[in-house]
Amino acid sequence: EYGPHKTIYNRFIRWSRLGVFNRILAELTAKRGKPEQLMIDCQHGLRGARPWLFESLRIRRLAAFALGTALLIALAYNLTKDRIAFQRLELERQALNAVLPASLHDNDLLAASFTLSPGTTSLQQLELLGLSTTRTAYRATRNGAVTGVILPLETTEGYSGTIVLVIGIAADGAITGVRVVQHTETPGLGDKIELRLSPWIQSFDNRSLANTPEPLWHVKKDGGDFDQFVGATITPRAVVGAVHNALVFFTANQATLLQAE
Repeated sequence: EYGPHKTIYNRFIRWSRLGVFNRILAELTAKRGKPEQLMIDCQHGLRGARPWLFESLRIRRLAAFALGTALLIALAYNLTKDRIAFQRLELERQALNAVLPASLHDNDLLAASFTLSPGTTSLQQLELLGLSTTRTAYRATRNGAVTGVILPLETTEGYSGTIVLVIGIAADGAITGVRVVQHTETPGLGDKIELRLSPWIQSFDNRSLANTPEPLWHVKKDGGDFDQFVGATITPRAVVGAVHNALVFFTANQATLLQAE
C-alpha cells in the first residue's frame, strides 16, 4: 500500500535533508501557542559530556597515584637515608683498609682526608700521579704519628682508556696495597688487574724502591720483575709504571706527606 520499504526509507531521508519535518514541527508549534512546560533531553547532554568527564576523572586518578607514589618514596628515603649513608661509609672504610690495613692506624681514615689536584703547588713532581682531576688522599696515624698515606693515581697508558688506582704506602716507603678503582680494559684479558679476577695486583705488596731496584719495575717481557698477562702486556705494563711513579712521588714528598696535621 505504501510501496517497498526501501522507497519509504529513502523518502524519509530525503525529506529530512530538505527540512520537511522541521517545517512541520515548526508549524505545529506555532499553532499551539506558548507551551506550559518545557522538556529537555538531559541524556543527550550527558552523552556529549561523558568523554570529557571520563578524561577528567582519569587525569585526577593519575595525579593522585603520582602524588601517593612520591609521598611513599619520600617516606622510604627519610626512613633509610641514615642507614644508607652509614653503609656507604663502611664500604669506603673497608676499601681503604684493603690498601692500608687497620693494624697500621688507629684513626678514621675518612676523617683524615686531603685533596690532590693537578694544580697543587705545595708538592713536588705531582705529575707523577697522572691526575686529570681533583682526587682524595688519606693520611693514617697511630698514637698521633703518621704511619702511612693512601694516594690516588691514574695512568692513560692502558690498552683502552684511563686506569684509576689507589695505593697505600707505609711511612718507611713500602707498599701496603694497591687496588684498581676504575678501568675499561678488555674483559678476560686486561681486566685481570682487578683483585676479584686475579691476585696479580697483590704482587706489589711490601715492594719499595729500596727492595726493588728501578730496572725491575717492569713486566718480565721488558726485563722486569712483574708478570704480564697471557695475551695482554700493555695493561700490566701501564699499572707497573704508575705504581713505580707513585713511589717516586712519595719519596720526593715524604716529609710533607708524613707531617701530622
